[in-house]
Amino acid sequence: MVRANFLTAARTAAAIRVSLEKNDDEAADRLVTELLGWVIGAEGNIPVGVLEQPASTGDVRYDTLLAVGLAYALTVRGRPVAPWMEDVAPLAREWLWDGDDVASSDFRAYIRRNTPSMFLEKGLLLRDADIRTM
Repeated sequence: MVRANFLTAARTAAAIRVSLEKNDDEAADRLVTELLGWVIGAEGNIPVGVLEQPASTGDVRYDTLLAVGLAYALTVRGRPVAPWMEDVAPLAREWLWDGDDVASSDFRAYIRRNTPSMFLEKGLLLRDADIRTM
């Protein structure tokens, strides 16, 4: 059982859903980076239950981002990745996280060149630094 104050994939996904329902993408993005940053930087083992597959955020892009982001965070830590994180389907349309509608083609190309392959394979464009600093 996970203590109430621990970040979990399930609680994060639920909070992302609420943020997206309020059209607050910035809050949704902060929730993703908070969880991923916590997983990357946590000392010792991650408590059981933290990384169980969550319900949908209500947005396939954020569902994919959460799954692949957690897989990436665990890989950075040298930890095994849960099957649900790897099994997420690629997005039908490539998504530049935090800037999809406003980015120039040159900026998209720059981000694409600097996106870890794990994200590219699922149609996500973001840099490692984007996960840790948003």
